[in-house]
Amino acid sequence: MAEEIEGKGFVIRDRRTSAKTDEQIAEESKRHDEAEEAQRAAASREPEREPPEAHQVLPVDFSTFVLSLSSSAMIQFGQIPDPVSQRKRKNLAAARQTIEIIAMLQEKTRGNLEEHEQRLVDNVLYELRMRYVHEVEGKG
Repeated sequence: MAEEIEGKGFVIRDRRTSAKTDEQIAEESKRHDEAEEAQRAAASREPEREPPEAHQVLPVDFSTFVLSLSSSAMIQFGQIPDPVSQRKRKNLAAARQTIEIIAMLQEKTRGNLEEHEQRLVDNVLYELRMRYVHEVEGKG
């Protein structure tokens, strides 16, 4: 199936042996699709890369724990976006549960906290309870 074309001073020769059959094209397409699927599967197994600041480790103490719970409640109130979805959504049942967890910690640690830790727990609970009341009454 070699073809020669003569022009002004040169000759073009097509040295391809033959055109691909439909079966060959289908086989190549299948291999291509399988390779793409394998790449997608591999990509889905790769963990998402976190920004460098996400690797900064804060000291874990009682105050940071209480503040972490408070931040969770603020996410549940829909006041700040969820760090994963970046969307604000209200979940008052979850917010109430978080408030109850902080109240339980307050009860279980009574008499064992430093003064600044006790003030933190009292203030966080007050603020969260007030926000919850406003949300339930529709004022939030």
